[in-house]
Amino acid sequence: MRAMVINGEYPESFSCVNCGSSEGLMGYSDEKNGVICQNCFPHMRGKRLMESTIYAMQYVTAAPLEKLYTFLLTPEVEKEFCSMQERFRKKLIDRDFKTLEILNTLQI
Repeated sequence: MRAMVINGEYPESFSCVNCGSSEGLMGYSDEKNGVICQNCFPHMRGKRLMESTIYAMQYVTAAPLEKLYTFLLTPEVEKEFCSMQERFRKKLIDRDFKTLEILNTLQI
């Protein structure tokens, strides 16, 4: 995700992509590429996200590069975060990366 941030293409994670609210963020819209608040969620197609996943998105987007690898995610949050990022990457980038494939095979 950080590479997408550097390129200026990353999901909105600080405010609702529908109404702009920064309160009660609870879901993600693949269609609008960002988080959705609790008021808009019932009216939009989206996937509910854990609060920790949204925080991880915000951290990766805003943290200085040297702080980027200084946090750990629970397995549940990591799975949800990676799934959301993979969907976003596939939507924006129309090819696969050989290096990413190699890194994925190395994950334990």
